[in-house]
Amino acid sequence: MSDLTALAEELDKITETGHPPVHLWNPDRKDDIDIVIKHDCSWIHEGGEIKREKLVNLFSSVLWMENGEHYLKTPAEQLKITVETTPFLITQMTVSQQGTAEQEIAFTSSYGDTIILGADHPLTLNNTLIADQEIPLVEVRYGMQGRLSRSVFTELVALGVHETTPDGDVLNILSNGINHPLRFS
Repeated sequence: MSDLTALAEELDKITETGHPPVHLWNPDRKDDIDIVIKHDCSWIHEGGEIKREKLVNLFSSVLWMENGEHYLKTPAEQLKITVETTPFLITQMTVSQQGTAEQEIAFTSSYGDTIILGADHPLTLNNTLIADQEIPLVEVRYGMQGRLSRSVFTELVALGVHETTPDGDVLNILSNGINHPLRFS
């Protein structure tokens, strides 16, 4: 059976998350591949952009992170790739029950992942990915982060409640019963 046939069979067994169960796979073959996920989340292979959306979506469905490194992982192999900042770009935001204690914020990635901002998908600011910039991130899956696009972050900030504390200014974002405080430096 070819690797692609095995992958196709595994993809038929999609988990409830809508993604293959890469966390259950322990392939023997480990190698590197010349694939880069750029800052804008375009995929580059050997210097050329991968423009086939279905192929990018297939690759994104088998993304895996281990020991701070990113991989494409199948039952047969685990291939190390390069990620410039984050593997996911959050491109859409929807809010239900806005302004109430039950407010819920849903984010959608450029690959179609939908996550609810909450305990399993916290919001943070990171200033180590790009020098002198605080990048808004949300956990997407398997410990991998998604970077909020500028327009999504602008929408999110508009929902926040500003608070001045002895430690500085905080913007509180409520979603899924959890307050996500953002401290700006």
